Amino acid sequence: MTDFKKLSEEHLILLVKTTGDSAAFTELVIRYQHMLHAFLLRFTMNNALAEDLAQDSFIKTYQNITSFKQNSTFKTWLFSIGYREFLQYKKRSGIMNKILQVFSLNKTSVNDVDPSVNIDLENELLQLPEKERTAILLCDAYGMSHSEAAKVMAAPLGSVKTYVKRARELMNNSMGDNDEK
Repeated sequence: MTDFKKLSEEHLILLVKTTGDSAAFTELVIRYQHMLHAFLLRFTMNNALAEDLAQDSFIKTYQNITSFKQNSTFKTWLFSIGYREFLQYKKRSGIMNKILQVFSLNKTSVNDVDPSVNIDLENELLQLPEKERTAILLCDAYGMSHSEAAKVMAAPLGSVKTYVKRARELMNNSMGDNDEK
């Protein structure tokens, strides 16, 4: 029996691509499920919805793994699928503004994210325009390069750099205003 925990990501992907090995794919899911879920949770602010979107993302990833060309990291490819799932959900439901309104009325839902996360930071993230929020989360919270974030967002590299810069400026200005209060 193969110990999938000891295999590299590249070997796991190769196994899944060539044999459809579900146990190898399960190991990939284990390695990335928490990160993808946390990423999606920051957009949906709904744990169940984030879990559903993450699950849908993993299903699409498994179904399309043969198309993964390894021009980027698996994490980048997976996050781009997850982000597209979120955008499709948003299009279908048309409730992004409602989510933000509900969140602003129900501040306790911030505590569902992670008790150690600074609530002010979470509130500031929610105030950012979607593209800026996406870019800064991918680059600063999930450690992706600007080019990886550009692939996830299907946006030009220069635009992603601008989104990150603008997000940092907006958050710095806003957090600075809070310090003076």
